[in-house]
Amino acid sequence: MGFYARSAEGNAFRFGLVAPKRFGLAVERNQFRRRVREVIRLSPELPLGFDVVICVAKPCRELGFDVVRKTLHWAWGRLRRAKDPRPAVTGG
Repeated sequence: MGFYARSAEGNAFRFGLVAPKRFGLAVERNQFRRRVREVIRLSPELPLGFDVVICVAKPCRELGFDVVRKTLHWAWGRLRRAKDPRPAVTGG
């Protein structure tokens, strides 16, 4: 699963999902899309102010709901840290 993100104006979170035909049959692609949308719907803290594109590959179709949830929450954490970097530590 790959992620592309960019900062966006405003305080909204927008996402897109790319599942090519080689991912599997339409039923499998749609099922995975539903999983991702449900994880996003249930996410307590989305990284606001970002546009995100989620790209999936063929091996992702075997991922369960929990793995998808953990992976997306990890990605949200990375985006939040990128937006609010830690203050620089000065040597002394």
